[in-house]
Amino acid sequence: MKPNDYVVNSRQPAWGVGKVLEDRGEGKLRVHFEYVGEKVMLAAVLAQVETPLNFVIHVSSNRKSVKKGGAASPRPSAPRKPAAGFRSPADLVQNFLDAYPRGFSDAGYLTSEREKWEKASKFLRDRLTKEGLSTFIATGHYRELCIEALRVMDETSLVSASEKMALKDGIQRDKTGREAFARTLFDLLYDKGELEVRFEAFVEALSELDALSWTTATYFLFLFSAHKYPFVNPQLIPAAARAYAFDISWTQRPNWQTYARVMAFIGHAASALATQGQLLPRDWLDVQGFFWKAAGGKGA
Repeated sequence: MKPNDYVVNSRQPAWGVGKVLEDRGEGKLRVHFEYVGEKVMLAAVLAQVETPLNFVIHVSSNRKSVKKGGAASPRPSAPRKPAAGFRSPADLVQNFLDAYPRGFSDAGYLTSEREKWEKASKFLRDRLTKEGLSTFIATGHYRELCIEALRVMDETSLVSASEKMALKDGIQRDKTGREAFARTLFDLLYDKGELEVRFEAFVEALSELDALSWTTATYFLFLFSAHKYPFVNPQLIPAAARAYAFDISWTQRPNWQTYARVMAFIGHAASALATQGQLLPRDWLDVQGFFWKAAGGKGA
């Protein structure tokens, strides 16, 4: 292995993909992993992988959104990387109930998980209204529409800082891409045509801006209707699907086939949870809240 190779730690797969930065000699490498940052590792515990399509250094942020004249309030945080200690649905259920013994009715779950996403969803609907977006497009104010979209992204930390910056840079430098993003975002949220067509068009617009990732591709649709559409964290969702032995046709590049399979998986998991008594989900938002907490381990 040499600098710029991509690897995974066979003993800590939840660290995500790592990029080799330096050969320290004596069988040691300095590696930057997606979810834990830099580590000096023995090469013997690393396995080389193919170059990922979207290798992202996830940057933690302590920024808080502050309302004028009021106290700072934390943004909804992203689900943590999958914990190494689950291999089955039973493990996930136990992890979740360890945190919230009363399941989806637990006051802790309602306040720390569900309510914050409902609030973030309302923020998107207030900022990206059908009438407002239509006016921006009709008058050619694509940049202003994009600015509103970026503000919505800053409301949570579901999308990493580097992924947000990639989208912002693409919007700033590419006038044609900026218009495509604005139009496909409007269609994704408000058009009544086939979702497959709208989703693929939005994916292509992000690709043209060099800002394509699973998190960015699914963020707006999720917050627009968090009860109906899933957000795809590229570490958590595949790990959860493996625990349920459910094939989601996973690929690193966002695409409709995989997203449709993720939706089928969420429905499958909802049915399985409904047999667990206190884990009867109200909707898909509860199912995703379950995964974020259960797969992230305690304290997620």
